[in-house]
Amino acid sequence: MESPSAPRPAVELRGIVKYFPSTATLALDRADFSVAAGEIHALVGDNGAGKSTLARILAGFEFPDSGGIVVGGAQASFSSVRDSESSGISMVQQHEVLAHDLTVAENVVLGFEPKLAGVFFDRAKAERAVESLAADMGITLEPRARVGSLGPAQRRFVELARALARGRTVLVLDEPTSLLSEAEARNFFGCVRSLRDRGTSVILVSHRVTEVLDVADRVTVLKNGRNEGTFDASAPECRAWAFPHGLERDARTDVTFPSGSSSTPKDGRRVVSYAFRNVSCESRYGGCGLDGVSFEAASGEILGIGAHAGNGLDELESIASGDNGAFEGRVEALGKPIGSFRRDRLRAEVLSYIPTERERLGLSVAQTVADNMDARPRTRRDGRIADDRAGATARATAVLARLGYDIDPLGSSRALSGGNRQRVVVSRELGTPAPVIIAANPTQGLDPRTRDEVRAAIKAAARAGSSIVLLASSIEEFASLADRSFALYRGRLYPAAMGSTTESLASLMAGTVP
Repeated sequence: MESPSAPRPAVELRGIVKYFPSTATLALDRADFSVAAGEIHALVGDNGAGKSTLARILAGFEFPDSGGIVVGGAQASFSSVRDSESSGISMVQQHEVLAHDLTVAENVVLGFEPKLAGVFFDRAKAERAVESLAADMGITLEPRARVGSLGPAQRRFVELARALARGRTVLVLDEPTSLLSEAEARNFFGCVRSLRDRGTSVILVSHRVTEVLDVADRVTVLKNGRNEGTFDASAPECRAWAFPHGLERDARTDVTFPSGSSSTPKDGRRVVSYAFRNVSCESRYGGCGLDGVSFEAASGEILGIGAHAGNGLDELESIASGDNGAFEGRVEALGKPIGSFRRDRLRAEVLSYIPTERERLGLSVAQTVADNMDARPRTRRDGRIADDRAGATARATAVLARLGYDIDPLGSSRALSGGNRQRVVVSRELGTPAPVIIAANPTQGLDPRTRDEVRAAIKAAARAGSSIVLLASSIEEFASLADRSFALYRGRLYPAAMGSTTESLASLMAGTVP
């Protein structure tokens, strides 16, 4: 159902077909899409509907099997990302593609480096370009900072600046705010609106209904690789149509947290499996570190800790997962200091970890699904770590079937949608739950069905006796999962009172503390 007032297209994709033989997936089936000059056009749908594939074809990362691309009224054919960028099209991908050993300025101009005398890298000019782009975006970026020293939210801003440096005719944003706080997302979309007002076409791939309906001018729904309808975002039928087609429902603002914990057994005993005891650390990411953080998580309990970016959640995640040992205080798992476990034994016997950055820390897209699911160590009865490659496919098949996931264990991880990549990580970490599970932003960027599947798997692990530490920047994660919740603000932990609402937790996360 095309809006009768549809503006003239700046870019069109006509009858696009894309088939991935490695997974026997027809990602796009004669899909049509267009975006006008000076509009924000949202592309929504379930995970696997073809949204990211369509966006990647427009940006030159993928190539269609058939169909056409029209830019500015003329036929176009892209054989590379550079071809697309030459037409003024740039993309911020869902998964990070930055070089961590390079500075912010070096990442932003990578491939387009300014030269002195046509030979030498003009570092000063590159740094001035970053400062100018940051000013356009309404943020602060340190051009000389190493990207590897930045937190996830700051790295996302670097990717935004990098895309803007390459092309501003059409800006493609694939789940751009999945790691951003509400304040950062508002700041980011202020920049996006400004770009739109100056004539840039923006394609927004997102599951978040509030940002889609607040920001977009039009919305197109994809289902099974085809266009199911295009609507004015302000039209009443848009919300009614989009809800069952891959948009999250609005987070309820008056949800009450449980008044008790599932971790207390009938005999009244509470077994603590994991604890932070007066933990402090310096920030590795340019925000706040941790300042005397203490909490206990019991067997069968889901303990939630919420924070906006820059308040210490990244540092807490790296320490909680055992990746960072540079802290004061004590972290205990099963009553022992976490540092007393060898890394392989910690992951084999004690702790499962679903990272915020599933691409960098949780998944290798160069490997098959079975290889990724077999990456977590296992322990033999004699105490040695098993490395049975012959059984990897059988184990992956069994776990995927038990969780109800229709994913080929021999398929390429690179060809999976974002939702299926997260399913692979969750299958590996929760297929056989460990005594302690660190789940960091486990449903970010997922459609409602996949989100509910992941949350159900987390609840099942808690029922089986695991201690779950849920780290998230989204309030709605806690409303349906946490038995107890805390807010982390400027490195300090504040408990949400039993029976409190999501509004109360949001206030604590924003700094309205007792």
